[in-house]
Amino acid sequence: NPEAEDEVLVFMRVVEGIKAADVDFLLKGKKFRLGLKGAETVIDDELTHAVDVEASTWELRTIRHHQGDVRCVVVTLVKKNEKDPWEFLVKAEDAPADTTITERVFFDVSVDSAA
Repeated sequence: NPEAEDEVLVFMRVVEGIKAADVDFLLKGKKFRLGLKGAETVIDDELTHAVDVEASTWELRTIRHHQGDVRCVVVTLVKKNEKDPWEFLVKAEDAPADTTITERVFFDVSVDSAA
């Protein structure tokens, strides 16, 4: 397990050439934002649990992956309470599934790039 009991790791894949100045990062209380400046934000939500903002960090890192090296922004969120289960990173993920039964369905098929 790459995570310690007291931290949560968040990985955001980026292309080569991205520099620290290109990263849009905010961690204030439970507010968490991560993305690249000038691009659509990847995460902009409230964390499900409290973190130690001062001890939490981020860095650009190249990760060894079975498909080759991958450039990532790696965020280390230090838990305020290491016993918190962290089933979900942000509040938007911690929502009950929509189990509504309907009679409508959308099915999209393409063959040889033609719809």
